Amino acid sequence: MKRFLRPALGGALLALGLAPALAETVTYPDDPLVTLQTLRSFGVIYNNSLAPSFTTDGAGYTKSTAVSGGSASAPTNLVTLNSGAAIDPNLVFGAFNGQDTAAVSYNRVVINGGTVSTTVCGGLHFSGTGNINASYNSVAINGGTVNFRVYGGHAFSASGNVTTTDNTVEISGGTVDGWVVGGSGYSSSGATEVRNNTVKISGSPNLAGARLYGGIAETSTGAATTSTGNTLQMATADLGVMGLADFQNFSFTLPANPASWSNTVLTVTDTADIGTNSTVSVTAASGLSVAKGDVITLIDAGSGLIGSVAAASQHGVLKGYEYTLSISGNKLLLAIDNPVPAATSTVVPTLSEYALALLAFILAVLTFITLRRKV
Repeated sequence: MKRFLRPALGGALLALGLAPALAETVTYPDDPLVTLQTLRSFGVIYNNSLAPSFTTDGAGYTKSTAVSGGSASAPTNLVTLNSGAAIDPNLVFGAFNGQDTAAVSYNRVVINGGTVSTTVCGGLHFSGTGNINASYNSVAINGGTVNFRVYGGHAFSASGNVTTTDNTVEISGGTVDGWVVGGSGYSSSGATEVRNNTVKISGSPNLAGARLYGGIAETSTGAATTSTGNTLQMATADLGVMGLADFQNFSFTLPANPASWSNTVLTVTDTADIGTNSTVSVTAASGLSVAKGDVITLIDAGSGLIGSVAAASQHGVLKGYEYTLSISGNKLLLAIDNPVPAATSTVVPTLSEYALALLAFILAVLTFITLRRKV
């Protein structure tokens, strides 16, 4: 049931500083779908949308009642899609702002079931003028199906500067057949900065038709664009996707039981662009064991692997063994090398109490003899 967090619980949360005044929790199919009259960044299908309540200005542009003020533990808005609905939503939003420059932040969407025919977006900010910002929004997909695109956060401006930072998409189940984007930004004439957005993959989702993007920064006029610090976190293996691009950091956590997966973590059907001098880290679950000579394929790109690994990331330690990262053909490989040498310690000899007493006695005798000779 859709509800504002104003009375009772809401008052308590506000007193503790845990929720903004107009924060909403929206759950479908308990709450109704809405029709968005104007949402110019996402195509032409605006009816049957799942979103928080909103206002429409005189020009027909819409804005969620609350767009910011939350936190990671208490989102500005929490929008959840469950299974069992007679009508599936076309669009799902945590929040959106098409009226002014107020930032869209800390909104969250959770997909547990059902089907979304077009787009899911944690936070959307779009404007014809002014600087805009979509940050700290998130989408979690635990089940269900999304048939077009998933954005942690997206911002679009016709003339102002655009900032899209620290948005997250987490996928642990379900199916995505389209783009998965941590964060994206577009400005027709201003600067665009897209940084520190994250895509997290775990479990066994079906992403065979998905393309993974960390941070997409675009402009149509040659203005400055920056995409930096965007991360792919892989906590699974045997995952297949269509494409991969716009990440600068990669974090792989290998599963515990190697017998349960092939020797490949991520297979990319088309091109995998890992960027230039990207940071790559590798850890493993507690049950994984490795041996010298093992080779694990972190990325296998069928149509080519573009980019390079930063020198500082090319060597590391995994499960007590040194490893080397290298690119060979279309693959990013991890080769297990020698065991980490055992630490050597310098032992400082110590004297027992008896030895110390004997030494003290000898020193006393020598001192006595010396003094006698001087007399």
